[in-house]
Amino acid sequence: MTVVYDPSALADEEKAKVVAAVKAANPTATDVQVQADGSVVVTFADGSSANLTAAQTIKDDSLVAKPRTNRAARATASTETRASDTIQTKKMSKVMLKLTTK
Repeated sequence: MTVVYDPSALADEEKAKVVAAVKAANPTATDVQVQADGSVVVTFADGSSANLTAAQTIKDDSLVAKPRTNRAARATASTETRASDTIQTKKMSKVMLKLTTK
């Protein structure tokens, strides 16, 4: 199955991924035609063909869990922000200390 952004209108890059996946699963296929909706017609060397539905070839991206790398990136950004805030707080403390000691 190939994960796609919009299952009703596959982009050329997504169609190419579907073709690669279908050919990998069907090494004897001589031709693979992917429709805009993700359905596929596979033609074999003997002239026979098979029709695959979109449900057999693609998966809607909105139904797939997002990778943890996104969470990790957000956590890193959050940590950097907190570190920056801590440095800023220390600087402000030094300024306040100077003001109160004058």
